[in-house]
Amino acid sequence: YQYDRFFQVLAEVVKKQIVMEETENPEQESLLRLRLQRSMLQRERFSHRTPLMSAAALCKSADDAIVKNFLELAQWSGVDMDFLLNSISDDYGNTAQMYLDKTAKYDQLDRTSELWTSAGYSKNIQRVWLGPTILDEDWHADWEEDGGWGQFSKRPDLDLPASHQLSDIHIVQGLPTIEELARLVNLQEPVIFRNAMKDLKVPRSIWSLDNILEKYGDVEIHVGKIPYLSTFAAQMPGYESEGTEEYVTTMREYINNFRHDNDGEVYSADEVPVYLFTSDFANENPQIYDESIQALEWVRNLTGIQYVTEGQFFVGEAATGAPVHWHNSAFNFLSYGRKRWVLFSPEEAFYSVKSSLHFFNEDLPDIYDKSHAIFNATERNLHPI
Repeated sequence: YQYDRFFQVLAEVVKKQIVMEETENPEQESLLRLRLQRSMLQRERFSHRTPLMSAAALCKSADDAIVKNFLELAQWSGVDMDFLLNSISDDYGNTAQMYLDKTAKYDQLDRTSELWTSAGYSKNIQRVWLGPTILDEDWHADWEEDGGWGQFSKRPDLDLPASHQLSDIHIVQGLPTIEELARLVNLQEPVIFRNAMKDLKVPRSIWSLDNILEKYGDVEIHVGKIPYLSTFAAQMPGYESEGTEEYVTTMREYINNFRHDNDGEVYSADEVPVYLFTSDFANENPQIYDESIQALEWVRNLTGIQYVTEGQFFVGEAATGAPVHWHNSAFNFLSYGRKRWVLFSPEEAFYSVKSSLHFFNEDLPDIYDKSHAIFNATERNLHPI
């Protein structure tokens, strides 16, 4: 779906513009063609894969329609095809041609790569704690404890209705084999893995409240009512640039402000708590990658997505969350607490800057009964899962 959108922009819009400028404005035509060539050679931030390389890794065949489209567009734009296919390699040393020939390997990560650096492997840093060694007989207890997070207030008003059925979601109990995981990922549909982290032998107590505060309590963090709020601020009516909507604090101060069940405070449906959701925290504290190594290696064993483009870390009290959005494939690991999700099919995807609390309280009921004005105006019917 994302590649279809890529071609819609490049092939239909840019290519048409280049053809039009070819006779009317040769200088502009040359500039546009150069930009098109650069887009074909542009590499992703972490994996250093070009768009063609990503398509080849996904499809593994030069006869696939997506790969054919890339090759035809690259050749039409004037890209050196031998260079594109055989000279550009990703963080594992694989070229696009190697993916198409099915000879790609993942046993050696390039130590000069940004992926290696971003994960902290190239830095001589002090590893605060790589996690406990838990005996098998203690494993069950580790996963039964609430890690100290259970003291904070809940939001029963945001729970799923008792009658709600997850009939359209694949649910897997425990940890699937790599072959089963590959099959599920290739479906390109949402999947829930119950107790997968437990089966991966990830020590849950690493993420307990006491350990988070001990290791990261004094670390400065950026919190806001929605993730990356400053990026979307211009689109938000009434946004207050200072004060309560987005600010810098420490992990300890942030968590100390969480509400407790016994503090007597009542939630307001309009009061949106701030949320810690960022990639900066993981990049600036790379030991987090070490503490998640079982999960990362599990993902890397899946052919085609061995690399992790970005690690994001999130902590929040009840009613925090991200607005409706869409992006590339992602694995979400939950250590403590619960997350409620609303999912739409790809053709219904949209971006929002409205907080998740307001979306659940204001928009979702209207969407369910098909009375939401925004989507009625565009004659779109949304079918949330």
